[in-house]
Amino acid sequence: MIKPGICSITLAKSSPETVIETAVKGGLSGIEWWGKAGHLPMGDTAAAEKLGKMTRDAGLEPAVYGSYYRIGATTGDLNALIDTTLALGAKKARVWASDTGFNPHDKARVEAFAADLQRAGDAAGKAGIKLSIEHHMNTFTDCYYGVDYVMNQTVHPDVQLSWQPPHGFSTVDLENSLLQVLPRLGLIHTFTWSYTWGTNPYVRLAWQDGAGAWRKYFGIARDVDCYAMIEFTRNDDPACALEDALALKKVLGEING
Repeated sequence: MIKPGICSITLAKSSPETVIETAVKGGLSGIEWWGKAGHLPMGDTAAAEKLGKMTRDAGLEPAVYGSYYRIGATTGDLNALIDTTLALGAKKARVWASDTGFNPHDKARVEAFAADLQRAGDAAGKAGIKLSIEHHMNTFTDCYYGVDYVMNQTVHPDVQLSWQPPHGFSTVDLENSLLQVLPRLGLIHTFTWSYTWGTNPYVRLAWQDGAGAWRKYFGIARDVDCYAMIEFTRNDDPACALEDALALKKVLGEING
């Protein structure tokens, strides 16, 4: 079953209290807490414990720690990632696939990624959490071949893949993109943007404007036990996020039955 939630980066300019209030009003089930100052920077375990308690006291799950740890890159403290996730009480941490787009000819970077994924996955499994790799441009998951590599050449039982719709593709292409990661899907980031080539190609829309496409995506993933987290809203506005949350919950109610 897909559960409705929200990434706190959706309300990056708001306090954690406002994020929680919006999630409660929207009838959501959980929160992915943003790993930046103002919400939950990595390594601040005291803040993580406090935030986890606030979330649970509101009847919500602190479901995911939205870190910026990059597997295969030279930056990031794996111990701090795991400690922060555990202090928050989350069962999953969002991580990134390196710090550059996939290039199979860059053997050193590919090998470093594979080795670090095994190391990170082992450490996460020992701690009792899962890692979910962000599906994002300028990382190893920015193209079909990169996703295929991550899916099939770096398999680890405690490492999953996230999915969000890459910009500039047709609904059919996006359905195929989701099908590619479906066997290891662990998290969905959901939003509605319009995209046109140009200087300012991205325009955030009401989530409901893309509900038809999201019904198709959720229909594909309906048997996966994961969260669909609202990630962006118009103007970072809590009122818009609440509207989006209610629309998301309605569609998931239809899909889950």
